[in-house]
Amino acid sequence: MQRHPAFAAAPLLLIASLAPGLKAEERASPPSLRIKQAVYNGSGCPRGSSDLNYTAGRRGLTLAIEGFDVAYGSGVPLSRSRRNCSLTVELDSASGWQYASRGVRAWGGIDLDPGLVATVTVDASFAGDPRTGVFSQSFSGPIDQSLFISHAPTTSQEVWSPCTLSRALTLNFAVRIAPRVRPAPAGSKGQVHIDRLGWLNTQSANLLLRPCQS
Repeated sequence: MQRHPAFAAAPLLLIASLAPGLKAEERASPPSLRIKQAVYNGSGCPRGSSDLNYTAGRRGLTLAIEGFDVAYGSGVPLSRSRRNCSLTVELDSASGWQYASRGVRAWGGIDLDPGLVATVTVDASFAGDPRTGVFSQSFSGPIDQSLFISHAPTTSQEVWSPCTLSRALTLNFAVRIAPRVRPAPAGSKGQVHIDRLGWLNTQSANLLLRPCQS
């Protein structure tokens, strides 16, 4: 399967969600949050295997990945049918404000025979908080094309940072290939590769901000 070129990530766009009942003179401008540090790890991006770059004055990041290849077929170990890459991001503290991530963008390619389904999931959570926002998107074979994924959870899936503590945000990006109905058609093969992950960009408005409620 031919690999497809990745696209460049765009800068960050912050959207302020003002708390109801605030008077105009009480409304402060949202802070411009920057990334203090970020780390990655996972079966699809072992630590030290990928190229992590900050963008837009440390307001965003891109991860150029080597080896995030998910495969399914006869003779392929089951462990290769799923891969994940976890990004843990620590932002500057913003006293009086909460933020929520709207997710991750991904670029790559997909090639599935009939009867196979690739499922992409993105889990967002803050350290020490049991709440998790989950996004899922599926692709059914037959399909052979470049792949672009934009994580866009609903309001009910948003997970907000705590107001009283500074917590790191973890975004876990995972891909799994499986037959739609078992057993899979004889000789079925499938592959998904991810070239690049991007977080915080203008086109998908990935970071929301709102004042803390007193």
